[in-house]
Amino acid sequence: MLHSRHLGLFMAIVLLLIGLAGPAASAAQEPVLLGLSVSTQSNPFYRNLAEGVVAEAQALGAQVTVLSADDQLEKQISDVEDLIAAGVDALLINATQDGAVGVVEQAAQAGIPVITLQRGVPSSLVTSHIGTNNVLIGQLAAQWLIDRLGGTGRIVVLEGIPGAASSEDRKTGSTPVFEAAEGIEIVAQQTAEYDRATALSVMENILQATPDIDAVFCYNDEMAMGALAALEAAGRDDVIVTGIDALPDALEAIRAGKLTMTIRIPVYDMGRLGVRYALEAIQGNMVPLRSVIPIEFITAENVDAPAPAPFEGPIKIGVSVSTQSNPFYQLLAQGTADEAAAMGYEATILSADDQLEKQISDVEDLIAAGVDALLINATQDGAVGVVEQAAQAGIPVITMQRGVPSSLVTSHIGTDNVLIGRLAAEWLVNRLGGTGRIVVLEGIPGAASSENRKIGSTPVFEAAEGIEIVAQQTAEYDRATALSVMENILQATPDIDAVFCYNDEMAMGALAALEAAGRDDVIVTGIDALPDALEAVRAGKLAMTIRIPVYDMGRWATRFGVWAVTHDIAVPVQNTIPVQFITQETLAQ
Repeated sequence: MLHSRHLGLFMAIVLLLIGLAGPAASAAQEPVLLGLSVSTQSNPFYRNLAEGVVAEAQALGAQVTVLSADDQLEKQISDVEDLIAAGVDALLINATQDGAVGVVEQAAQAGIPVITLQRGVPSSLVTSHIGTNNVLIGQLAAQWLIDRLGGTGRIVVLEGIPGAASSEDRKTGSTPVFEAAEGIEIVAQQTAEYDRATALSVMENILQATPDIDAVFCYNDEMAMGALAALEAAGRDDVIVTGIDALPDALEAIRAGKLTMTIRIPVYDMGRLGVRYALEAIQGNMVPLRSVIPIEFITAENVDAPAPAPFEGPIKIGVSVSTQSNPFYQLLAQGTADEAAAMGYEATILSADDQLEKQISDVEDLIAAGVDALLINATQDGAVGVVEQAAQAGIPVITMQRGVPSSLVTSHIGTDNVLIGRLAAEWLVNRLGGTGRIVVLEGIPGAASSENRKIGSTPVFEAAEGIEIVAQQTAEYDRATALSVMENILQATPDIDAVFCYNDEMAMGALAALEAAGRDDVIVTGIDALPDALEAVRAGKLAMTIRIPVYDMGRWATRFGVWAVTHDIAVPVQNTIPVQFITQETLAQ
């Protein structure tokens, strides 16, 4: 249901009304109202973000109110309160600081989906966050500069706004890299507030106090341009300067040989993607909990590289799933097929039957058949070779749930299985009151989901003094295998209190073995929320499972594949899907 409209509050605000109807319009043809609170519009980076939001709203028939906080937390809080009062259907926010969390949660508690852009807030109530991995950016940019300096040099670091997530994360990423480089000395490290004029002043002062420098490492281009101005005024053309954002004048500075490197962040597309997510969330559809936007290092060598040519013709989508005997992966495949059909394309789906060799052969067949996009749910990391073969042939590769360790993958969409393992283990430890003897049934050895759930859960169990793992074995994510394994464990170690399973198929197999042995005193947990697992939860047999919206995972994977082929929008490189704990209590709600 759409909220009421109180537009009289915003006569002085930039308000864009586009179209009389669209995909997100109500039955009365009233457009959806989106609210965007952006940290600032004086920075071209964030102007570009807002322009992307406005343009995509226009394309999709929505209405958007854009408010700038002018880098003031108090103003942003007031702005968002005004947007809530105006009845926005979704809030998009580029936070000035973490302190915006209270008003963000106020919106979420009012039933308004909240999409955070680039700068997030620490709240579990946020619907989705879209941004860069700023820790990784900091790491990569610092290493790039060290390599450029040959491992030796005196560096000035200009930081962004204190408390802003992007600035803090870039510091977290870059600082250890600089500290680990023996020949590198940080001679000055100060904030310049992400601002050009401030950076000019700060850099002038640094040059007076510490003129012996080799490079300036800036957390954004605005500061890099300010630093360049100070250096030019001082006649210093011997200093390497790097930035982040690929703003137009920064690119010109690279062409002129003044700025050495910047990092392109497709912020315009970040805004567009935020609108797409908001419209889906308004309709009650699943959107990724977190999406990481790709980046590109820009230097004199590639600053004028041509844009990719537009794609013409029908799109062939190839889908390789690990198995179709598991209902979880049946749903995944169905989601890819249904979304492909909805978009007017054809999907060819092949099952590897949990055999790596068959998956490799299947993907080779799909490549030979001329698919334009490959969606793969890998059996094991060993599929990396054929995935890279597809990528090197120019085929975008989208990995689903189980990834492969390759930088050539276009996008991965799945759960955070380390987090799932940790949360599920904590749930079980709490349910046992901190004391108990546990059996752990693992998935397929080498499968990323299984290995990550192990990484997440094992430290939790080890840290719980009253918990003992009496058996830990693989059951191959398979029901029949879990039944057999559990029968053997019960014969060898009957004194158990719980069985912790990495998926529902194994949980159902374990339940069958326990029921046959007359053991209704054992707590069993699973992951996937399969239909018969939910029935087992309702019947009080299965204590807990975790719902993963795998059908929607397949749908989004198809969209990402199509967008990558058509160059429609920058496709996120990493996407985390939300999950939900299911117990008798939650099913009764």
